Amino acid sequence: DAAPGDRRRRPLVEAVNAVLSLSDDERRPIITWSEHDLRILKTVSGDRPFRHRNAIRTAKRWRKGQRASEDRAAPNSLAHFEALIGYERPVEQYGVGDSLAYIVERQSASDGAIARWQVILEHNRHDLLAMRDVMLRVKE
Repeated sequence: DAAPGDRRRRPLVEAVNAVLSLSDDERRPIITWSEHDLRILKTVSGDRPFRHRNAIRTAKRWRKGQRASEDRAAPNSLAHFEALIGYERPVEQYGVGDSLAYIVERQSASDGAIARWQVILEHNRHDLLAMRDVMLRVKE
């Protein structure tokens, strides 16, 4: 279990501020795959400047150079780039959307809800690992 001060228990705003501080301290950009993530960063940061890189733009330039085919349904999706580089994501027991619906519907901390949150967290962990692998590949 996480201690009360552990990052896993921080509210979203506090966690985003910690990421902004880490990015600033290390003079590194924050890399995101979606405009949604960037909107959250802008909302939380207010007037505070931060460095950002859109991973989709970088990946698209790489794909063009590789002459790789685009997935017509979702050409800029992380799943499309995962397929291009051969990233293997474990099969999920429940879908993320189903898990969120289950949690919202029950609004509880039952064993079932906790298990569904773990599914969402594991899915998000693989989003980060996949994005990292895509960025490492396009850097080659």
